[in-house]
Amino acid sequence: MGDKKSRRIECVVSVVVLLAAILILAVTRGGLLKEKSEKKQGQYNVSVSVVNEKGDYDKTYQYSTDEKTLGDLLVKEKLIEYENSDYGRYVTAVDGMKADDSKQEWWNVQVNGESAQTGIDGIELKDGEKYALILTTGY
Repeated sequence: MGDKKSRRIECVVSVVVLLAAILILAVTRGGLLKEKSEKKQGQYNVSVSVVNEKGDYDKTYQYSTDEKTLGDLLVKEKLIEYENSDYGRYVTAVDGMKADDSKQEWWNVQVNGESAQTGIDGIELKDGEKYALILTTGY
């Protein structure tokens, strides 16, 4: 009889431990899902570096934005001056530094260290990406 009683106690303890584990998992999972869903859709945390090696200028800005493209972010933050073209906005100055056409200077746009394959209006922002605007000489 005592043997049956100890088996029941073991069974009850096992069920309680199992239920506790399920409860902990549910609370933890629920917390993680809640945290993810609270992040605003379309919110991006990105960095934009501005480099002018001639002027010994290297500055990085951190942005948290809902803008969809790099062009929209740069304009909203008033970081660039630009001209409109058939291909979108063409960057003429960054952080007050103008590219000198007579010296074949232009602003090279990079995404994660690679030259962009499109203009600033065609670059869709992605969370965690690193963008750079580098004053470059020579076409």
